Amino acid sequence: GHKCGQIHQKGYLVLLKDSTYSLMGGTCGRTKFNADSKISKNISSFENERKRQEKLGRLYDFINNKERYQGIIHQLKIIVGDIAAFYQEIRILGLNLNILNSRYKASDRAVLIKTYKYDDKRNLRYQTTERIGYLQELNLFDGKDVGSYSVDVHKLVIGLKNACELDEQIKQNPKIRVDKRVNDLVRDLSHFESLRNELLERKASIERFKTSDLSLLCYLTPMIYAELSGDFPLGDSRQPTYKSLRPFDLVS
Repeated sequence: GHKCGQIHQKGYLVLLKDSTYSLMGGTCGRTKFNADSKISKNISSFENERKRQEKLGRLYDFINNKERYQGIIHQLKIIVGDIAAFYQEIRILGLNLNILNSRYKASDRAVLIKTYKYDDKRNLRYQTTERIGYLQELNLFDGKDVGSYSVDVHKLVIGLKNACELDEQIKQNPKIRVDKRVNDLVRDLSHFESLRNELLERKASIERFKTSDLSLLCYLTPMIYAELSGDFPLGDSRQPTYKSLRPFDLVS
């Protein structure tokens, strides 16, 4: 390249034909070449892209990686469906759901039972209190309105769609004022990662809960025992058979 003799505050790093790089002042880049020359078009394209990025701010990543975010949203929809199905299944627990919610609020995981023994007159006499295990994943019983997850994911769908439409408007008219709309869309999409993490964690908790010792749930209701074989039948529409079990009582 040649020195122009001017002092430039800003400029461009350009790739020359011989595959080396050189510096070109910003003023020279805009005035020394014909408007229809390749280098002028490249400079114009670069400047428009830079202005586009400045206008979009935090939306730029969502728009430039639209397909990736659409794929993530699709997976979140599936997870939301799985979560909703789980809470439909555990309705079989009935009043025990309220007990589990109370246990969650109190961070009380231990399952304790009082043991009794018949005396010579066939009266029950208290013997001792035994801890038979711990309830797993009490966070699943926090009372969260899981129906709101569908609404939250839908907001992401609309937010991403509107961001892409706004980007097209900027491309057509680089001078358009978009500050307020950008701020609104950034707010709509700002909870993307937090929602994703919350859904993934709840899904993981569900999987851990299903593989935990679910027989402990049989002891939540005082003086009642669910006569089940094996694991608690999540997904099984059959109602468990309940019967009174006199020798056991839950410690409240």
